[in-house]
Amino acid sequence: MHALRSALITLALVGASSTALAQPPPKRLLEQAPGQLKQTRGASVAATRHALTRVDTEALAFDHLELTLFDDVRVTARRTSRSHARTGSTVWHGTLEAPDRGEMTLAIVDGALAGNVTVDGRTFEIGFAGGGLHEVREVNHALFPTEDPPVEPFDRFSSSGASGSSSDAAADTAGQIDVMVVWTPAARNAVGGTTAAIQSVVDLAVANANVSYSNSQIATSLRLVYSGEVSFAETPSSISTDLSRFSGASDGYIDQVHTLRNQYAADIVTLIGSGYAAAGYCGVGYLMSSVSTNFASSAFNVVDQSCAGGYLSYAHEVGHNQGLHHDPANAGSTPSYPYAYGFQDPSGAFRTVMSYGGATRVQQFSNPNVLYADRPTGTSAQDNARALNNNAATIANFRSASETTPCSYSVSPPSISFTETSGTATIDVTTSAGCSWTTAAGATWVTVGPGGSGPGSVVVTVAANTAAARSTTVTVAGKPVSISQAGPTPTCSYSVSPLSSTVPSTAATVQVQVTTAAGCAWTAHSNTGWLKASGGGSGSGVATLQVGAASGKSRTATATIAGQTVTVTQQAASKNR
Repeated sequence: MHALRSALITLALVGASSTALAQPPPKRLLEQAPGQLKQTRGASVAATRHALTRVDTEALAFDHLELTLFDDVRVTARRTSRSHARTGSTVWHGTLEAPDRGEMTLAIVDGALAGNVTVDGRTFEIGFAGGGLHEVREVNHALFPTEDPPVEPFDRFSSSGASGSSSDAAADTAGQIDVMVVWTPAARNAVGGTTAAIQSVVDLAVANANVSYSNSQIATSLRLVYSGEVSFAETPSSISTDLSRFSGASDGYIDQVHTLRNQYAADIVTLIGSGYAAAGYCGVGYLMSSVSTNFASSAFNVVDQSCAGGYLSYAHEVGHNQGLHHDPANAGSTPSYPYAYGFQDPSGAFRTVMSYGGATRVQQFSNPNVLYADRPTGTSAQDNARALNNNAATIANFRSASETTPCSYSVSPPSISFTETSGTATIDVTTSAGCSWTTAAGATWVTVGPGGSGPGSVVVTVAANTAAARSTTVTVAGKPVSISQAGPTPTCSYSVSPLSSTVPSTAATVQVQVTTAAGCAWTAHSNTGWLKASGGGSGSGVATLQVGAASGKSRTATATIAGQTVTVTQQAASKNR
């Protein structure tokens, strides 16, 4: 009996412990969009299958997520970090739970999400597809085009500048490198057409670079100090031409970028474009081969939007600006140090951020002291992490924050309403002389003039609207301006029923149904004292006729409802005998 009681007590304690340790289930992030095609080739040049899905935009507030990427791929992840760069944005990073091995980074901006998930050597991407939907893609890294070989900036940088980091680094610390990213209209349109969608791609690219630094024991991080749209048409067949135009300070292409860079003290500047990957390029950047702040005028790179985030081309091209090169077999020039090379695993299991090859590119810079899947990620002769740790103080002072004066901006009006016809309006910008600003449209039916410098104005143009009323937000000098446009006035016809009614001599109520299109207004009224009409509005509805009690002979009156005559006849009052 004693033994049985002890067993029961033990079972009870185990049950209580299990209850106390029970964890809530993970929050589901994705839900397959009903009726959408799956497992077909997506728009990305490296996609092997894709599916459309809906995203629970509130899920990133949770620490435990579940993602059903495809019917045969379901993972859960625990959060390791979460940040909010601005209102309406979240970057969420976590590691996968057993039995899977991998990590995920998710960036959401005003409901548009960009993300990547690595699962046991496989890579999945999530991107905004428009219409409230997102696309999940499985990608094969071997199908991505390579980044172009880095460019030696002979025309901008003299190698006679002092080598090393100590003499040049005086103001900013090595722990933070300030970066600026601008994008083209074509890049925005390629990811769904909204500013939020392309901003989520930028946030993902920067976040993945920082994750790669952390994974590789690199003691610095990137801080995005400015991002925005610029008016520039790509030359997809020659990405190196666009790099030259982007970095040129007075060639008439996008020279305002240099004013913005100085204004925000950005150490490295990136252009996100579109069309390059289809032409065979993921990115290109200038290579710092001699470590000096003299390289600052060449700290520019260009990346295709489809390669920037999940494929890590943004981190790769920024790496060239930081003095890092490809793996030795694919490096045709000299990096900042004899060991500043990427690494390919000899068995082909993976490659690091700066390396070429067909294996999966992982979020690691080469470092012989760091393992990935129980394998070293570098050698003593292939150690990009060591090189970047050495170079960080110099890079952080390509532009010193102490050299800049902050700019403030205000815009007026804060909102604009348009009729259904095409039209224009002016937005005024108030700021100090020398303060540059950019513009971005939030939808394809709105265009905004280019940005400028100092006080000014910009014209907003809307196309004619042939459908329902619509709204969006444009960004001018970093400030949101609400844009709304009415829909066309509908052609209205009305059906009224019944058109006639007979009621007894006692007080009565008659309901009259009005059927018409949405937006079509109507009223109800009567000029007879004993017949009162109420109702009216827009679209289909019901009018009410209140009939007073009769005291004599029968009578007839009319009411006008939705422009039509409704007749009410009331019977005579009964006579007392």
